[in-house]
Amino acid sequence: SLPRQLVAKFSDCLVPEWSWNRKTGQTQTRVEPVTYNPYEGGHPNNINPIPADAKPLMGGFYIRGDKIYDRQGKQPARPVNNVYHNGNPIRNSYEPIGKDNFNAARDNSPGNNYGYAVLARDKEARRALAEISTDLGIPAQWVADIVQYESGWEPTSDNGVGYSGLIQVGDAAASDLGYTRHEVMKMSRADQLRKVVKPYLQKFGTARLKTVEHVLASIWGGDGFLRRIENDPKGADRVSDGNITWGEYKLGLGRHAGRQYATTNSNRARRVAKVIHEKYTPGCTVCNQLVASNSSLIPHEGQFVSGQLDIVNIG
Repeated sequence: SLPRQLVAKFSDCLVPEWSWNRKTGQTQTRVEPVTYNPYEGGHPNNINPIPADAKPLMGGFYIRGDKIYDRQGKQPARPVNNVYHNGNPIRNSYEPIGKDNFNAARDNSPGNNYGYAVLARDKEARRALAEISTDLGIPAQWVADIVQYESGWEPTSDNGVGYSGLIQVGDAAASDLGYTRHEVMKMSRADQLRKVVKPYLQKFGTARLKTVEHVLASIWGGDGFLRRIENDPKGADRVSDGNITWGEYKLGLGRHAGRQYATTNSNRARRVAKVIHEKYTPGCTVCNQLVASNSSLIPHEGQFVSGQLDIVNIG
């Protein structure tokens, strides 16, 4: 048997399944790797853990084969057909963009990884994320999704046109913080969160960081664009950086963790992609997730990544 210390350590990532051997009269244990609800911080006592190979569905559920898992771990796995059918398709849900129900002590726990494997492996980055988000008065999930969107949580990320690091700062922004871009790129994730992300956002004033859109806008276009968002949010949707408009860009926030936010133009996107898919449709992220999970296709609302909202293809 394993030493007690190792058993305790492994219990963070393994869940035992018990069976009774009638021949020997002894209890046998089989250990299966699992991934826990990201909002529960990977707690090993989660009653209904999510299997590691389960695929995220929009709306906060995971699927593995013919079973549906609740991301909050409140219910045991349920058969797909008992949950979704033609009359009750998978419908997409939105994350709120504001702070109406935000509680830093509850929501900004250093144990949370917000659905990102890189954070699950980097304890110091999780601690730094919780610290700076609480100091800024915003949900850590916002920062986690924005950093993933900007750089994939890669501290040495460089876009090749003068922007680098977790939030892709330029030379001027790095200099304002007392660093060069190359010095920023040499910092760890935790150091960039504390020395770059936090002071960069602080300079706008925490009172202006009202929603996830305001936080993202301050990183996407600086103070000038943040003022545009404050004064003319719908008009700002048409602003382009030469490659993509702001309206298109913000629709993709959170998609890497299976989230979507109720942004000012998200209702239009939902109207475009509201067709219920009863057969596989190329480009639909839910279709792709169901296929990857070896599940039969469940009726669902089409879900397309920003830039792929093709009305012809989806009916």
